[in-house]
Amino acid sequence: MADTINLDELRRLSAETGFSSKLLEKDYHLTKMLQKISEKKYLESVSSGSTRSTINLIDVKDIEITIPDADILNKFESLMKNFFMTIEINNLQNQKQSRKFEMLFYLN
Repeated sequence: MADTINLDELRRLSAETGFSSKLLEKDYHLTKMLQKISEKKYLESVSSGSTRSTINLIDVKDIEITIPDADILNKFESLMKNFFMTIEINNLQNQKQSRKFEMLFYLN
């Protein structure tokens, strides 16, 4: 995976998947880190003949992580805040509906 984001590729992926290009850009750093873990574990399993690999502290310590600058983190936070608020509202509504159902079920 390249160290820079290819904007044309990002736009193509956005069009294909329907995900926001901003969300895909924010996901880039996590994806890069997970890909490095995956590649390392694959190479270890092939070279040692292991049938089952695990991720341990040594594996994680060896991975170089790129930390996004504050501007990108702030943009990500503002983008995700609405998603988390929606999830919280949905959870509260589900709890209320469950209580109503339980009350109706136990009354009958």
